[in-house]
Amino acid sequence: MRRDNCSGQDHAVGRSYAYHDRHSTPFGVINGVELVATAVETEIDHKDEHTEREWVHLTKKWGLKILLSLLVVLIHVRLRPVAAMIGT
Repeated sequence: MRRDNCSGQDHAVGRSYAYHDRHSTPFGVINGVELVATAVETEIDHKDEHTEREWVHLTKKWGLKILLSLLVVLIHVRLRPVAAMIGT
């Protein structure tokens, strides 16, 4: 059995079966298998960056929600009920 130089690498195998499997992209018209391979390659290359950005985004989003909740509580503690209702 022969081993090739491609061990340890990912491969996409496919072909274009019909003309409707071609897709317009900003880089020109490409086959569906090439489109899928490009998408997979992009996800593999940027997986760590995407995870970090998503974590930072969720932290900011939840931090803002907690801050706004505490602000509403502060308004209701400091003001009378009718004024607090109007303020929030």
